[in-house]
Amino acid sequence: MYCPVCNNGKNFVLIEKCTAAFSSEIVNYRIYQCNCCDSSFADPLKSAPEDYYNYSVPEWRWEFGELIQDLNNLILGEFKLLEIGCNEGNFLKGINTNKYSVYGIDFNQKAINKARDKELNCHALTIDEFKTIFPGLRFDIICFFHVLEHVENPYSFLEAVKSLLNPNGKIIFSVPHPHRLRLLADREEADYPPNHLVRFTIRGLQYLVERSGLKILEMKDHPKELNLFSFTALSSYSLLKKLGMAWTYKPFIPKWFKALIRTPFYLAIFPYASFRFLTNLHLTGDAIYVVCEMVD
Repeated sequence: MYCPVCNNGKNFVLIEKCTAAFSSEIVNYRIYQCNCCDSSFADPLKSAPEDYYNYSVPEWRWEFGELIQDLNNLILGEFKLLEIGCNEGNFLKGINTNKYSVYGIDFNQKAINKARDKELNCHALTIDEFKTIFPGLRFDIICFFHVLEHVENPYSFLEAVKSLLNPNGKIIFSVPHPHRLRLLADREEADYPPNHLVRFTIRGLQYLVERSGLKILEMKDHPKELNLFSFTALSSYSLLKKLGMAWTYKPFIPKWFKALIRTPFYLAIFPYASFRFLTNLHLTGDAIYVVCEMVD
């Protein structure tokens, strides 16, 4: 067993266990922390099939705005951009496709159909399939948002991404921030395998990028957008889940009944949540944004 982030082959600590069911299969995962880079990873590194990801994605992410701003600040003239894991094209629709040559790929055919309905140049292809269909096509910008933590081999993924990059091109991506404020309330269900296979630390990202023959030009922390009231709501949800009452968040439960059950818990936990929030203002928002390029 090797750490998929830094390739360390020893000194792991078992921190969690979880079970996931998909494709008529039950997989028992163990989550280890690497003592070399402090990142955590699932064993086995087995991702979910395509149909597991048929859920809605955010219309907008903070990272979209950061990259669009960066593109506007760069004097590139015409350029080619590829988004890997483009889903429905929510980021790409914000790019001026009349001026720039823009491509997107994703393995989710339903999402790609929606992207094509927006007249976006998107394809239901893997990286290898894309290279076969578009041989010789190289990009000035390759981006992917909240994708790297889903792949079974991050190093091989970055190697494949590099093969599509122009010599002076940039790779820009985001992953969940290891020091995000919401972790004080609870770890998101999506942060477990088979959804997220790797939880990166900042040091782990640096290890991975460097051993992939890249160098980091910039890292940006997502601003802390959670206000006190939303953090209290997260804390209240965490408490109810631990009490076996997560069913109060199911969509089929009437809203008046949800409010009746959850309001006392919200009010009871508000002082504690306020204290945690105000004493941890140094923590970040949900993501970290990374800009890198190939080493000369």
